[in-house]
Amino acid sequence: MKERLTITISDIHGSKQYTVHEVIKKILFWFTIVIFLLIFATYFYINIMNKEIEELNYNLVSIEEKSLQLKQVNHQLIAKNNKLKENISNSGEKLSLMNDKLKEIEVMIGIGSDDNSTFYERVDEAKVFQTKKLEKEKISTLQIAFLKRTIPNGRFLNYRRVSSKFGYRIHPVTKKRDFHSGLDLPAKLGTPIYAPADGVVEYAKPKGAYGNFLLIAHNFGFKTAYGHLSKYAVKYGQYVSKGDIVEYV
Repeated sequence: MKERLTITISDIHGSKQYTVHEVIKKILFWFTIVIFLLIFATYFYINIMNKEIEELNYNLVSIEEKSLQLKQVNHQLIAKNNKLKENISNSGEKLSLMNDKLKEIEVMIGIGSDDNSTFYERVDEAKVFQTKKLEKEKISTLQIAFLKRTIPNGRFLNYRRVSSKFGYRIHPVTKKRDFHSGLDLPAKLGTPIYAPADGVVEYAKPKGAYGNFLLIAHNFGFKTAYGHLSKYAVKYGQYVSKGDIVEYV
């Protein structure tokens, strides 16, 4: 009886005894140990998996943040690329205008336009030619003074700044891109405007969107025009000298 295990079960009907061999006892013991080890191993494995899942979630969040940053950088690059294209387009238009002006200057000073030369080479050539021409003609101080008096130059208005430059711009009223053929110079109401050179008043009355408009014809084909005036100081056909007050802002 040493290698047997006796199990007694009691209820309201009485008691019953069952005898279990010692081997069964050992099997049950080791089975219990195995179940316990499996439970422990499962708990340990679940903890490891939870840590790995947390790490994966962290990496996923990090990847999403980096993806968002890359999208923002991509949008910025696209915006810069579009701005660069616009600048290139504007530069091309400005260069075309400058090229036309350079052709006019070349005609005025008497040199031909070489289509094989770059814009800057042509500018340098015009400078050298004009310098040589001036040296050859030996323009006197009196002649230079005459040119300064008869060709528009100098500050003719006490303005604060240039609010709109010459060239393409976004129109302040229509909000559309158009060509601005003048300069907008803000100044206080009633600020006097002076003749930038000797000339004759060619136009002195309202003209469309320009409001009160003044046009002065100078020597050598130069003309100066002024719009949005408060009142005139000269009239049509009048001769004006450089520095005379001709109108008011």
